[in-house]
Amino acid sequence: MTETIFERSYRDHKTWFTAKASDPFRIVIDFHGKGTVDGTRAFLQIMDEAMKEYPEDLPKSALLDVSDLQKTPIRSQAIMGKWLLQNKHLVGHVALVGAKRWERAVAKTVMKIARMKRIDFFDSQSAANRWLDAQHRPSSRT
Repeated sequence: MTETIFERSYRDHKTWFTAKASDPFRIVIDFHGKGTVDGTRAFLQIMDEAMKEYPEDLPKSALLDVSDLQKTPIRSQAIMGKWLLQNKHLVGHVALVGAKRWERAVAKTVMKIARMKRIDFFDSQSAANRWLDAQHRPSSRT
């Protein structure tokens, strides 16, 4: 079993998630409940913490499992879009697992706002991990 090197959790009255990393280049977040602005802010704070804790291992890729997440507020889209626009040089690839039509639309909007094209959608974490594994890590780029 792989050792967890980074782990954070968040819970409010509507949403909860856990962020874990066994690899300093990739963080996996499992979301549950209903999306909230406070949850979005907490998620971005945790992403900032992961980047600060492993600054030599950038850009980070993320596997976001939203299979158990219900609608996300429009304001959350704007907050995430602004953060991504400011930090897109720190974000590698994003694999979104279990996104329903609404979450896909939110993700596409956020990535469009941030002018990022390094995202794909998956039905399972294993498929998402295979895709992320196939992407080049920064240290292997020439």
